[in-house]
Amino acid sequence: MAACGGLTGTSPIPRSWTGDFDHTRRTAGAGPTEASAMTLLKWALIFFLVSVVAGILGFTGISAASADVARFLFYVFVVIFLVLLILGLTIFRV
Repeated sequence: MAACGGLTGTSPIPRSWTGDFDHTRRTAGAGPTEASAMTLLKWALIFFLVSVVAGILGFTGISAASADVARFLFYVFVVIFLVLLILGLTIFRV
């Protein structure tokens, strides 16, 4: 039974086959723009960490390129955050 999907009453098809990888984010109420903004922030953090590790290990070229990508993704995140904040405070007020 465990190989077929888990608990009693669940689908026999594993979620990985149906593409339902991120069930928690889908049910948490985050819209597609909010989810993409958080994904951008996560990738910016990942590239920042790669930049720091590459800099410590002496790979300055990789470190500089990774820092540029992290900076770009962070600025895109800030823009999306500000747009959503302004829209949330003005247009989408009920």
